[in-house]
Amino acid sequence: MAEGSTLEELLGQLDTVLDALVAAPVAPVDVDEAAAITRRVEQVGRRVHAVQLEVVEAIEASGAHRADGHASASILVAHVGRLSQPEGKRRNRARRMLAAMPGVKAALGAGSIGRCQVHRIAQVWANPRVQGEFEGLDAQVAVLAAHLSYEELDRRLTNWVRQVDEDGTADRARRAHEDRRARLVQDFDGGWELLCQIGGVTGAQMHAIFRAFVEAEFQADWAEAREVHGDATTVEHLARTFDQRDADAIARIFEFAANGWAASPGGAPINTTVVMDHETFEREARRAAGATVEPRPVPDLGPLPGDPDPLPDDRDPASHPGRQFRCETSDGHRIDPTEAFANALVGRIRRLVVGWDSVALDASGLHKLFTGPLREATLFGHHTCYWTGCPVHVRHCQVDHLDPRRNGGRTNPGNGAPACGRHNRLKEIGFTARRDERGRMHIYRPDGTEIDY
Repeated sequence: MAEGSTLEELLGQLDTVLDALVAAPVAPVDVDEAAAITRRVEQVGRRVHAVQLEVVEAIEASGAHRADGHASASILVAHVGRLSQPEGKRRNRARRMLAAMPGVKAALGAGSIGRCQVHRIAQVWANPRVQGEFEGLDAQVAVLAAHLSYEELDRRLTNWVRQVDEDGTADRARRAHEDRRARLVQDFDGGWELLCQIGGVTGAQMHAIFRAFVEAEFQADWAEAREVHGDATTVEHLARTFDQRDADAIARIFEFAANGWAASPGGAPINTTVVMDHETFEREARRAAGATVEPRPVPDLGPLPGDPDPLPDDRDPASHPGRQFRCETSDGHRIDPTEAFANALVGRIRRLVVGWDSVALDASGLHKLFTGPLREATLFGHHTCYWTGCPVHVRHCQVDHLDPRRNGGRTNPGNGAPACGRHNRLKEIGFTARRDERGRMHIYRPDGTEIDY
């Protein structure tokens, strides 16, 4: 602090200088000047960050935060500075590290190392199993952080921790492998999120594959843009963003895997079937043709579970199951109608006639197994095993004859339904099942009573 100047006066002077700096034009004439400006501005930002961390340290030392009930100085600073919770925690960890490593603190104050280097160093220091040894390397760490690229500094620090904390590194790697998991989760809006945690070697292999596919997507965009812009092509001309190419690369990996599986011995094509009612399909066709589409009328929620089956002369054509709104995959995942129609233009479509009992009409013929289109027709309208209360998804079910073939039961959609292995086997000890006119399944015990609860 300058002699005779208070902190408030110095901050006021800094405001004045920064006002002028922000207003000054930044127009480097060549790459050397651009590098020099970048270096100087970055140095200013680093020194300001040193002051930010010093503020946290000073408040913590004085205990001023406790007057308003704050548990720590970092909480007060995060609240006043409108910082995110992670940033508040990063600053608190960094100020504790700087108090123990004066060489690194001096380098930050001089502007020779940056925010990212400080926080990476703080991550290492926070490991209690290496903290003592790391503090002994304070001077060397400060020099390395000031002269190495961030990537090289990160690599050296990582390898140092792996050697000093060998047991801890092995434990973390083993835990990552044992806790591996992956799932695809559909959001409320119909989009999907891929969640994945993988062990070290597998993750490295997957990352190499992923980057190769991302590069292929980039080269495809680049080649397309060059046909239009020639040698003047830049990334601004590319059809997709980096994030979009990353997502499309994941989809392409899945596609290649499916094709490989289909071509392998014992493999089979993996198809996605989208079920869409004809009125919704026609509505999307009109929209695509440029017609004005009227808003849908407010629909009814359908019959109650306890409603009796309608008599033949009571049938309302509007309530036919084939006219009910559907736009989802055959196993129940929601699809936006516009997206489904767009894919139908380049994919394959199949007309499926549905009876009053919600079953696809007879596909004819006797077969040993429900396979191919016949299997898909039988699964239509089901999301889980048909047994009362069974949550097993249709993709894990067998297609079961309701009236067994040994009794003359036909292999057609009207005599089939998805059953998990356990409930399919119960048919062999006297349990029976039938479908009523509304398409609802009824399960009966060997004594003839219905499972109804």
